[in-house]
Amino acid sequence: MILRVLPSILFIFSYIISQTRYLDEIFEEVTITEDVVYGNAPDLPFIFLFEWNTYDIDLDMDIYEPT
Repeated sequence: MILRVLPSILFIFSYIISQTRYLDEIFEEVTITEDVVYGNAPDLPFIFLFEWNTYDIDLDMDIYEPT
């Protein structure tokens, strides 16, 4: 019985502790570079009937770097 309960308790405890990972501040100052284009992809219109009806849009991202 204890061999079944102990792993469950350890799993629940580790799951609860791991949820604070994104709440703790690691770096005091961060440099943000916004709207960096990293690729493009076809944009599908609301009514998608034909493949030639698409056009490419840029995919952009924000980069967060510690300073």
